[in-house]
Amino acid sequence: MPRWFALLLGYRCNNRCLFCGQAEVREADAQPVAEPALRAALEAARASGSPGVWLVGGEPTLREDLPQLIGLAREVGFSRVGLQTNGRRLAYGGYRQDLLAAGLTDLEVSLQGSSADCHDHLTRVPGAFEQTLRGLRGLSGSGLRLGLATLLDRSNFRHLGELLRLALRLEAQHLRWSFPQDRGEVRQDPRRVGPRLTLLAPRLRAVADQLAAAGGGAPRPSLAGVPDCHHPEGFRRGPADLSEGLRTFGEACAACPSRESCPGLAAGYARHHGTAELTPPATAREILPDDEAPGLYLA
Repeated sequence: MPRWFALLLGYRCNNRCLFCGQAEVREADAQPVAEPALRAALEAARASGSPGVWLVGGEPTLREDLPQLIGLAREVGFSRVGLQTNGRRLAYGGYRQDLLAAGLTDLEVSLQGSSADCHDHLTRVPGAFEQTLRGLRGLSGSGLRLGLATLLDRSNFRHLGELLRLALRLEAQHLRWSFPQDRGEVRQDPRRVGPRLTLLAPRLRAVADQLAAAGGGAPRPSLAGVPDCHHPEGFRRGPADLSEGLRTFGEACAACPSRESCPGLAAGYARHHGTAELTPPATAREILPDDEAPGLYLA
């Protein structure tokens, strides 16, 4: 099945997340990509058979022409157009209506905690949580397919159950949780390399049990950047950057039956914690891919 296309609109952002993977390029991003180049990229992606397009950043809502770009994606033939955003500008009702009228069909909102204390701490913007929730609640009943994205940090991983309950209240249809990649703020601050895998695993299993108990109305979860030996049942595999130097494996991984498909371990995590937590399974894991997740764009 063809992957959705991710169209990068620039790296500018109005949050300052503690784990931002784009910190090294964000400040240098003075000139937004011009519309003709964006049109050409959209036309090429549609011709290649991509079933949908994600508009990603940075923070795409900082572009004043975003409604026009959504309309452009529909014009070139995409029946589904998604927006990945921190959701803060969605707090304004008129702006929400502009995006819907332009043809937006899918939305993935970055939600880094189940409370203002956690989310605002990680985004370093007081009031961001309430702004984002106001926008999400304002879109209730709009027909948008809603996903929530969270980067797993030692400040939020103990609250994954609360995040799931919030996602259920917001009627989210998809959850995308990701382990930090070795770039940007994460590379500069070893406290941001993610929670210990052995502490994270039981939390993820508990969430998998909650999802199973919720039945058909539960959001579909995916998990990115976690090695197969710690990937829980019931989670799809989200996209992770497998570029050389960003991922690594331990000595025990050489004989692992999942070695070819496993994304391995983030290099920054391995530098800080080592690779002793990697324990190969007895048989190869079969983990379905998350085909509709936004692509890789230094996130």
